[in-house]
Amino acid sequence: MERLKIENQKHINQEQRNLDESEKMLQQQSTHSEERVAMLETKLSEISKVVGEYERLKCQDQITIQKLKERVSQLDLENTALSQSQSSGTYGQDDDTSDPQVFAEKILNLKDMLKSANKHSENPVKLKGLFTDEEDATLNDCPFCDKAKDDYEQVKEEFERYKLRAQSVLKNKNTKVCQKYLD
Repeated sequence: MERLKIENQKHINQEQRNLDESEKMLQQQSTHSEERVAMLETKLSEISKVVGEYERLKCQDQITIQKLKERVSQLDLENTALSQSQSSGTYGQDDDTSDPQVFAEKILNLKDMLKSANKHSENPVKLKGLFTDEEDATLNDCPFCDKAKDDYEQVKEEFERYKLRAQSVLKNKNTKVCQKYLD
């Protein structure tokens, strides 16, 4: 009987060790699973941020594309007007009308074309004196006005340079993010 009790006790002890070992393995698996879930949630969050950034950039690109399409359309209209003006000769010689409104529209059209050409020219034409007469001369003699206009042009140019730099930085950043994803 004693021997049976001892064997039973050994068997119970062995089963207790097996149970403890199983619980320990279960605890380790549970901890490992929780760590994996946390890691996957972190990766999902990172991917969501990247996707959101790409969506934002996609919207910006679509806006830029739309603006460029509008600019191309405007340039096509200007090109058509310029072609028509060159094919019909100089303004005013072939026209039978003496309507000042027609002349004003033609002058404004030519002024816009001149401004556009000045942007790309190495030797731009000064528009200030072309469109003023003696009656308007008193308005243009204001040194404060000239300084304000110069300051405005300078700020406008600085803004354009800043805008180009910002676009370049965004483009480089997007390239780096893409490279990071590809790696």
